[in-house]
Amino acid sequence: MNKQQQQGFRDFVYNVNKLNMVFALSSVALVISTIWMVWDDYNREWKGLQREAMAMEQYKVEASLQAAQREIDQDKLNRIEAEIARVEVSIQMQKARYEAALEVLEDLKGAFYKADQDGKFQKAEYDVIKYEYEEAAHRGHEKEAARKKAVMARMDSMIGVFRLVREEGEAKQAAQQKIVDEVAGRKEALEKQKGALFRKAELLQRRLTSLVPSFPNVFRNLPMVDFIDPSIEVRQIVLGDLRNDINFIQVPKVDRCTTCHVNIDREGYEIDPETGRFRDGVLRKYIQEAYPEEERPGRTKVFATHPRLDLYLSSASAHPIDQMGCTTCHLGRDRGVTFNNTAHTPTDEAEARRWKKQYGWKKMKYWDHPMFSSQYVEASCAQCHTGAVEVKHANRLNRGMHLIRTTGCFGCHKIAIPGFQDLRKVGPDLRKIAGKVERRWTLNWVRDPSGFRPATKMPKIFDLPNVNSPEDRTRNTAAINAIVTYLFERSERPVYPDPPVKGDVARGEALVAKVGCRGCHVVGKDDDVGQEYGLRNFGPNINDVGSKLSAGWLFAWLKAPEAYFPETLMPNLRLTDQEAADITAYLLTLRNRDFENRRPAEVDRAVRDQ
Repeated sequence: MNKQQQQGFRDFVYNVNKLNMVFALSSVALVISTIWMVWDDYNREWKGLQREAMAMEQYKVEASLQAAQREIDQDKLNRIEAEIARVEVSIQMQKARYEAALEVLEDLKGAFYKADQDGKFQKAEYDVIKYEYEEAAHRGHEKEAARKKAVMARMDSMIGVFRLVREEGEAKQAAQQKIVDEVAGRKEALEKQKGALFRKAELLQRRLTSLVPSFPNVFRNLPMVDFIDPSIEVRQIVLGDLRNDINFIQVPKVDRCTTCHVNIDREGYEIDPETGRFRDGVLRKYIQEAYPEEERPGRTKVFATHPRLDLYLSSASAHPIDQMGCTTCHLGRDRGVTFNNTAHTPTDEAEARRWKKQYGWKKMKYWDHPMFSSQYVEASCAQCHTGAVEVKHANRLNRGMHLIRTTGCFGCHKIAIPGFQDLRKVGPDLRKIAGKVERRWTLNWVRDPSGFRPATKMPKIFDLPNVNSPEDRTRNTAAINAIVTYLFERSERPVYPDPPVKGDVARGEALVAKVGCRGCHVVGKDDDVGQEYGLRNFGPNINDVGSKLSAGWLFAWLKAPEAYFPETLMPNLRLTDQEAADITAYLLTLRNRDFENRRPAEVDRAVRDQ
């Protein structure tokens, strides 16, 4: 530092006016930052939501109070009040007798209390002497035992006296109480009847008193004093048995979802699943008055009751909130208390746009388990209900598990869920395909499986929109022919002669209905359950097998399916030759003529060789 700088520094340091100015400005900045800090803490997002929930509850209670007041039976109330007035006149007429009875009753209560206490004290002393007597008798101290026994006899007589005094006092009290009841007992009964009429309204009024913004309710939530007994606070459920893995540390799960979703386990805030609005008309009116249209769906969800309290969250349910919390099923960040840091996930793009506009939502980067969107919440059921054939009330999960088993996803993908490791393949055994179907049919099938059976499990591999140019189709034809040629050249070629007897189509149709084919298959022009992979459609749709199979193969299959494929799920129905021939005749009438008439494309040999 040169001399000029040193001189400037000395002038600045020893200039009191400058120092005062710096001190004043820094003090103002400190005050402003402190106020800002306090206000920022006081004005947090979740506090606003709890205030809104209290305002909604106040609106609802006020409406219920008005309804309760309207429900009071005025005629009955007038009759009771008239009867009370008559009783009060009667009391005034017997005032001297009534007041004298009350005075005597009060004196008797004092005397009775004294006699009762004296008797109890005497009984306590008697018990002590009795113990000492029993100990002396047990040890063989006869003189001491005799002395104690004499004391016990004197005390026993005294206890008897106290008992007589108490009983006499009880009788005198009963006599005076009878006089009081004769004069004023009717009034007390009438007052109870009157109170019963107002009980519901009084309870609602008491609840309303705790909600209205009175001085005590406002003061307890003010900054700097809201640590004492606030009504607006972070609400949390500590789930000590459940833990989060955060950077290889097992941290107890602490759910704070109820800080914002304050009504989640309370009845009265249910949503209609069809309309997405509150079922309670009062709440619908409040939402309509309090929020613009674009904010109503979000506010309804925040303040709604969880669906099916008989199954979730309530103490009597299978998933009580104090044991399960919320993030166990919904996932998300358990300790978050803002819309963004809880890792919410929108249901669709429209909801995502609405969230971005209203809350500045964005996907949380550094949390491994974002919340399930509403349509996928049932996925979490599998983490507890492992190995269950079907999870009750989880229809979407059950349907998905069924589709995985039915469509054979596990054939290509490893699925680490118990029950999927050792399942048999869902497709048929192709080692005898040349004895089952013709080459022409197979060429058309490999090219376009859904052309033969629209809801087939076999995926369409060739001639997809992204590989459907003339060059692609030529190359696809060569590949299809190569696949079919390989299958047929490697295939066994068992021979299946025609049925030994002639079948009858009408009898075959009747047998299909009788022996239970429709339990697993869609068969017949009027048989269509709508879901090809539904629980009923265990076997393939056989409305088109006449275009695929020969009479000999079909007859042999019906007679003994395990002879063709030992692992088949098709049962042996123990059919006679005639029954099998009749069913074969009927099934051969079920054809897909359009598919039959397709002519396989010719193979370009140059493309094939290439």
